[in-house]
Amino acid sequence: MAKARRTQQQIRSDDPAGWWRDPVAWVITALAALLLLVNLGGRALWEDEAETALLGRSILAHGKPVASNGINVISQEAGREFGSDYVWRWSPWVQFYLGAAGLKMFGDSALGARLPFALLAIPVIPLVYLIGRRAFGSILVARLAALALATSPWFLLQSRQARWEAPAYLLTCIVLLAVFEMERSIAWPVVIAAAGAALFYTNYFVAVCLLVSIAAASPMLRRDRDFLIRLACGLAGAAALSIPGVIFFHVLGKTGGGQLSALKQFWLYAVQFVTFLAPLPLVIIALFNDRRPATRFVLATVTALCIILAFAPWSMFRYLTIAFPIAALVSGVALAWLMARSRVAGWIGVALLVCTSILHQLPLGYMQVEGTEIAQPSISPIASYVQEMISPPRDADVAVVEYLRAHASPGDTVLASYGDLLLQFYTRLHVTGGLEGHLPPPSDPEWIVLRPYYVSPEPGKDFELLKAMDRTIDLRQYDVATTVPDPILSGNPDPMFHLFREDPTAKPLRLLRHR
Repeated sequence: MAKARRTQQQIRSDDPAGWWRDPVAWVITALAALLLLVNLGGRALWEDEAETALLGRSILAHGKPVASNGINVISQEAGREFGSDYVWRWSPWVQFYLGAAGLKMFGDSALGARLPFALLAIPVIPLVYLIGRRAFGSILVARLAALALATSPWFLLQSRQARWEAPAYLLTCIVLLAVFEMERSIAWPVVIAAAGAALFYTNYFVAVCLLVSIAAASPMLRRDRDFLIRLACGLAGAAALSIPGVIFFHVLGKTGGGQLSALKQFWLYAVQFVTFLAPLPLVIIALFNDRRPATRFVLATVTALCIILAFAPWSMFRYLTIAFPIAALVSGVALAWLMARSRVAGWIGVALLVCTSILHQLPLGYMQVEGTEIAQPSISPIASYVQEMISPPRDADVAVVEYLRAHASPGDTVLASYGDLLLQFYTRLHVTGGLEGHLPPPSDPEWIVLRPYYVSPEPGKDFELLKAMDRTIDLRQYDVATTVPDPILSGNPDPMFHLFREDPTAKPLRLLRHR
């Protein structure tokens, strides 16, 4: 016991100066870089990534994201993303300019579209390490937090895609570091203002949710007047810099398709946090055994985030993932506490966290509580991730693209019940349908892609499209060109959809060709 107390005292008194000289931090960062970058273009883009890539192409052509090239229209919200000029006003443009830069510098491909995002995810690891050193004064907390994040397959999957997540995680770390470092310099409020505004222009929804959560939780960290004034100035600066975006993107006029009550959404987000971000056993250890203000602050921030997300018009797992850096810190604190009491118990905890799904599934996953569903359960998600990285599954869209490239003529029209943007990116044909909202559909397209599922029942989207196709298209005039198993959204990085390997038992997609 005396040894444990001495170890704990050593952990708490660690001097964070010279953190960059810790070789373990850079070994963990190198591991994360390897996991993020290897075979980055091995799997085809999925629909959301295709949106980013197509708008990136548009930026290269027009200097700004224009949702039409005169042949095809880029939309997943039934045309609500733009006006008559087709200039994109639905979501901020940072991700589209990153996509454009990738396509320009690294080639017009999945690799080119994804590489800028994956590169931005790499510095998240040393930043989490630095926050662990600065906030908790512990090299062990820092190392374990960095390791927890670097080996999280769900963090890696989100960060590898051509979407807003990776730059948002990076900016979140910068904001958190500024909050913890506030007393060291009057410059940190400026950092909060700049990083907060950049986060807004990356994804305004998660930016507002995160910054409000930090403000609500800040008294758990410090209550002195100077700290609260500096934090308020930084957040006010971020809000002021975001005003043009609020106006341009019509932020206050956005509505979503959420059908769940606030209480139900809070429960789902809380369950998903303790299942996929920070395992419930580790959250409990941190909550009841670590009284440091930094620990109380990060736990309060997550709680506030789940509450705010519960009242939002959209309900998606990806919005919760803005808390990945915070979750890593919680895991680091809990594992360091275990290490201080028993190195054997600590290392067992590390092994279970990194190599298995046991901690994440205890107990809610094993109880099959709603919100813990995994599309392709695995005793070792990181092993499944590595398997996918080495040998990516062949998605149904790849078979469709290959067939159309071989047999379609340049002027052909393809009507897709879903996945139209992906086909636009890979084939350059006239592609319509999906969530675009173009109803009624063309009555005699040369090709029809029929999915075995629909994604959204909202007005103008694919459920209504399928009903309209039944009314206006005579499928007796079409032959089946090819069929392929088509699991729903298998390339989506969210745990409830993502497939690490092919599922030959899935219902088939049908590609139909007009006679």
